[in-house]
Amino acid sequence: MILESAILDVKPGESAAFEAAFAEARAIIAGSDGCLSYDLRRCMEKSGRYLLLVRWRSLEDHTKGFRGSAAYQDWRRLLHHFYDPMPTVEHYEALGSASDRLPTVEFFFSPASRYSYLAASQVEDLENETGCRVDWRPVHGPTLRALRGADPFAGTPVSGQYDWAYRRRDAEAWAESYGIRFREPPTHTFDFEIVARAATAAKRLGRAADYGWRITETIYGSDVWPVDEGACVRVAEELGIDAAEFRRALADPQTPRELADTAAEAHRRGAFGVPTFFVGDGMFWGNDRLVLVKRAVLRQRA
Repeated sequence: MILESAILDVKPGESAAFEAAFAEARAIIAGSDGCLSYDLRRCMEKSGRYLLLVRWRSLEDHTKGFRGSAAYQDWRRLLHHFYDPMPTVEHYEALGSASDRLPTVEFFFSPASRYSYLAASQVEDLENETGCRVDWRPVHGPTLRALRGADPFAGTPVSGQYDWAYRRRDAEAWAESYGIRFREPPTHTFDFEIVARAATAAKRLGRAADYGWRITETIYGSDVWPVDEGACVRVAEELGIDAAEFRRALADPQTPRELADTAAEAHRRGAFGVPTFFVGDGMFWGNDRLVLVKRAVLRQRA
C-alpha cells in the first residue's frame, strides 16, 4: 500500500466552492482502480488549507493508472483551478517489519449471490483476525460468466451443486454455522444488475464496504422485497449517504462502465464466479475457501 499526500492551499474566499466541487470529484477518485481509500481534512490553523490523503494499492495505480485516465481530466477540471500554489504531491511507503504492513485482500462479490452474502458476513472477522484490509469489488455475476463463455445456471443444472434446492439447504447450513439469518429470495429472476450497479455507485462514493454488506444482507438476510432501485436508494439513506448524490452516481454512465471493467479485470485474472478473493496473485473461489484466504494472508504477513 502507498500513501499519497498533498497539502492543498485554496485561493482566498473559495473554500466553500472547493468543498462543493470535491463532493462531486470524490466519486472520481473513489472509483479509480487501485484506490483503497481517501480522506480530505481541513486545516484548523490556516484558513483555506486542506490535507488530501489517498491510499493506493501501488504507486503505478496513481501515477500511471489514475493520472493516465480520462477520469483524471475531469478531476483536474473540477479542482485544479482552486489551488494557489499548485500542490506538491508525495508518496509514502510503510516502514518497519512486514508484520506492520496491512495486506490487502481483494473481494470480488455480487450482491445477488448467496455465497457472496455468506462470505461478506465474515469479512470483518477476517480483517480483525489477520490484520488485512479487504477491498470490496462489486461485480455482475452474469457478465463474468458470459466472459468465460459458460454459464452453469443456464438450462439444466450441470451438476447437483447448481440445483436450487441444494443451494438453499447448503446456504442455510452455512448461515447457521455463521450465526446469521438466511432467507431464500421469492424469485431467482430479480434484477441482478441494479444491485451490482448500486454497490458500484456506493464504491465510487467511498462507501464500498458498508454499502456492499448492507445491500447483500438486504437480499438474503431481511424481509425486504422486492430489492429494486428504490430499495437500493433506501439502503444508502439508512447508511447516511445523501440520496440525491447516490442517485446521481447510480445514473452516471461511468458506473455501469466501471462495473463492466471490474468483471473484465476479474476474468482477466482468472476468476470464473463469485465470491472470488485475491491475496496477491493467489486466487480463491467460494465462501468455503475463507480458511485458505486467512492462511494466505497470515503467510504473507509472516
